[in-house]
Amino acid sequence: MREELTIKLQDEFSFMRDVYYECDNGWYELLRQLCAEITEIYNKNGLETDIEILQIKEKYGTLRFYYHIPSNDCAINNTIFETVKKWEEKSEEICESCGADGVLRKLGGWVCTLCGGCYKKQVN
Repeated sequence: MREELTIKLQDEFSFMRDVYYECDNGWYELLRQLCAEITEIYNKNGLETDIEILQIKEKYGTLRFYYHIPSNDCAINNTIFETVKKWEEKSEEICESCGADGVLRKLGGWVCTLCGGCYKKQVN
């Protein structure tokens, strides 16, 4: 992901600092919405945001968002788990390259989520 996009995420969400992004620019908005939902979950429960992001990457064509929550609050943990799962699944429909509607596609030996235009650029 471009540095300017990672800086925007880090400025808006302090828990996104010191994270290495192994995905392309098209998932910026998806990540921003995921982080906004995580923040909202903590705010609704009157808790400090203590989530630690371990890794963000593309794997098998979809987003992987690895994290650790130090607290033992099962309700928060389960809600965040479901939220992350929802956005990881949503990544199957968003072009990783440009953010347009996309689908999982085979590209050589890889699986990628791309729109038609980005797929054609990759193939040619």
